[in-house]
Amino acid sequence: MIVSTHPARLAAMLAPLRPDLIICCGFPYRLSPDVTSLPRFGAINVHPALLPRHRGPWPLHWTFRAGDTEAGMTVHWMDAAFDTGGILAQGSVPVTDEDDGASLMMKLAPLAVGLLVDALPRIANGDPGIPQDEALATEAGFFEDAWRVVNWDQPARIVHNQIRSWTGVTGTPRGAFATLDDARVLVTRTRLGSAGTTGGHLPGTVLHRNEGSLVVQCSDGPIEILEWAPAM
Repeated sequence: MIVSTHPARLAAMLAPLRPDLIICCGFPYRLSPDVTSLPRFGAINVHPALLPRHRGPWPLHWTFRAGDTEAGMTVHWMDAAFDTGGILAQGSVPVTDEDDGASLMMKLAPLAVGLLVDALPRIANGDPGIPQDEALATEAGFFEDAWRVVNWDQPARIVHNQIRSWTGVTGTPRGAFATLDDARVLVTRTRLGSAGTTGGHLPGTVLHRNEGSLVVQCSDGPIEILEWAPAM
């Protein structure tokens, strides 16, 4: 295995190995043409999204932020842009209200293995893959700082998706900041309750303090906070 955080060195490091195929997964740098042209079969990427949806560095995070009900893996050819090459294999898994970054990755990991097995014969035959539909493309870039601050005036589902979109996966931050009883906290896990009337309570009101959890009013009903800590 070759490990490097300097993409400019990759071509010189890989060339002596005369690779047959480059398989990229979770690599945060763009591979230049002098790298992707080295293998005799080419270079492919395994991207944790249903391309062309969620192209970019934070696809898993945007799956939650967008409120998607399914997530997926795509094996595709690498080309000059990020996540735009022809699709060789693709599959999906459901996203439930109980999922977070860790549980979704557990669903996606075995899916990726099967998709690679499906893609290999197409790669060997020089199949260009299915072109991506640009009309369906979305970008999954880094979040803005404001997205990490909870606004209790939002519906409970939006708050739930916001908090779990900060997944903590692959070194990214986990949880979102909120104010509860005038204290700033980092909320890392929530559970949706039954949406209903506000009952006269203002958004952000702590309705109940249960053993190990809090119930907080959002604009359309309550949300249960399961994990939180004082913000540092």
